[in-house]
Amino acid sequence: MKKNYNLKVKKIVKGYRNVNFRDNDDLYQKGILDSMDIMNVIVDIEKMYGIKLNLNKSKNFKFSISNLVKKIKK
Repeated sequence: MKKNYNLKVKKIVKGYRNVNFRDNDDLYQKGILDSMDIMNVIVDIEKMYGIKLNLNKSKNFKFSISNLVKKIKK
């Protein structure tokens, strides 16, 4: 099931930037996504899964595929 989430979130991210990256790469720090892309990715994930991601309460949150999948499962 985790693999399914990973693939869907990766597909959303690759819709904004078609760059190769690993699941645990910090997409913002590596320059793969900028702040507007991050906002768009969050909105797309929230629409797809019908959830509300609250990332502002997370300390030291790394914007990576693996961390996003953990937030989706909560």
